Amino acid sequence: VRPCWIVEYWKTAVARLNAWRSAWSAAPSSSHHETANQRTAKGGHS
Repeated sequence: VRPCWIVEYWKTAVARLNAWRSAWSAAPSSSHHETANQRTAKGGHS
């Protein structure tokens, strides 16, 4: 008996992981850069 459900599970897991990584690199990274720029601006970095 082949554990096909494991293969399907891992396919879904990888797809979700890729989606999470793409979403993470898209949104939070930009917000992190914004907060970093604000911090440097507050620190007197002109």
